[in-house]
Amino acid sequence: MLGGRRIGHITTFHRSLDIETATLKGKIRNAVALTQCDLVHTASEERKEHYLKSNWVNPKKVFTQPLGVDTKSFQYSASARDTIRAQMGISEHDLVFGAVGHFGREKGVDLVVSAFVEVANEKSDCHLFVVGTGDSEQRERLSKLADSHASRIHFLGYRTDVPKVMSAMDIFVHGARQEAFGLVLAEALSNGRPVIATNTGGARQILNTEVGVLVPREDVRAMRQAMIELSAAPKKRESMAIAAVSRAHDCFSVSSYAENIQSRYKELLR
Repeated sequence: MLGGRRIGHITTFHRSLDIETATLKGKIRNAVALTQCDLVHTASEERKEHYLKSNWVNPKKVFTQPLGVDTKSFQYSASARDTIRAQMGISEHDLVFGAVGHFGREKGVDLVVSAFVEVANEKSDCHLFVVGTGDSEQRERLSKLADSHASRIHFLGYRTDVPKVMSAMDIFVHGARQEAFGLVLAEALSNGRPVIATNTGGARQILNTEVGVLVPREDVRAMRQAMIELSAAPKKRESMAIAAVSRAHDCFSVSSYAENIQSRYKELLR
């Protein structure tokens, strides 16, 4: 209460695991907390459905607002593309797939590496950039998966220049097993990268057939097939790149996200 007036409250639900409702105690805790909550923000329809299914809450309180990306920071840079490819000793004519994410199981980087290995068995002019890191066990596991094509799978570690590295990629691949939203997909679109992603989290909201390809979760064969088909279609990739930038600006800009969230708070103030 503030000056005798109740303060409106919005909570954000952004979790890709079932931790918050794993026990009856958790459900009861949430139910009590939700009586004092006016609105619940989820970033994807998939998370909204999960939240409504897993908690005792008035459905009218729960709304979906996709997250926003700084489209200016994630815009494509031709100079960055040339610089990074030169640093890696990769020709402009070679095809570069890319993945970004920590090496935990939920991000599915291992699935991308496995799919790329199969692609590399058929194509000699392709590479894979992997941006991210993990603990020693996770790094060793990925290294073993990449062993047969180690010279073409580049583990770049943690990077502060992800937009520049994305610019050096031709196709962005995301193999997430679990995802609350998938902000990196919107970032890739903003950079003009055609996307191949597993159908999890907010992927089916972020992507459409003009900008990306959805594949079943944990289906390495389907991912490999999508990578082969898109790598053989340069004209399609060009049109997807143009559509990707447009979609990122129209649907996932940080300014529109802020405006929509602000409007929710204004509703509560009224």
